[in-house]
Amino acid sequence: MPGNLRHGSGSSGALLSVLRAALLPAMTMASVFLAAGTIAALATGTLNDPLTAALIGFAVCLSSLILHETAHLTVLRWLLQDSCAGTTKNSLTGVWIAAPRMQGIHNILTATSGPLAGVLCCTLTIPAGVPAWIAIPVALGHAVNLLPFFADGRMVLIGVGQLVLKATRHPRNQGSSPVNERKR
Repeated sequence: MPGNLRHGSGSSGALLSVLRAALLPAMTMASVFLAAGTIAALATGTLNDPLTAALIGFAVCLSSLILHETAHLTVLRWLLQDSCAGTTKNSLTGVWIAAPRMQGIHNILTATSGPLAGVLCCTLTIPAGVPAWIAIPVALGHAVNLLPFFADGRMVLIGVGQLVLKATRHPRNQGSSPVNERKR
């Protein structure tokens, strides 16, 4: 079942594509959270609190994952002015967006949109009643995606490098070499 999914176009198509791709990782995530909640319930002798916390943790993780990836796909489609750009990919444990090659600021905006949406989603769950000890670690997980050894952070770094390279190129030197300049 893992693979590529491309459904619909625009923002609603992006959400539909991510939702369908998230089914398999959601089942894996639910299994992990419910197993941890069950173990905690058995260890404490209280069934209600650990399982409730596990279900809340699952809901926060899944909703923020869906918003994270939908933000990537929506921003990508908006920047490229192509309502069908990008493909949602999935595996047993994750969802990600495969995008066409982009340059500079497009890389930066597309890569940062996901983690920012994930952090915002988690942060907004706290006033809605989700315990901060559940929401904050999940939000930090999204923020960590901006470090260069994760895909989003790598894309930001590539985008910044492309912008720096573009800014440091002198217009006079484009398309000619110093040797050719001296012969004139």
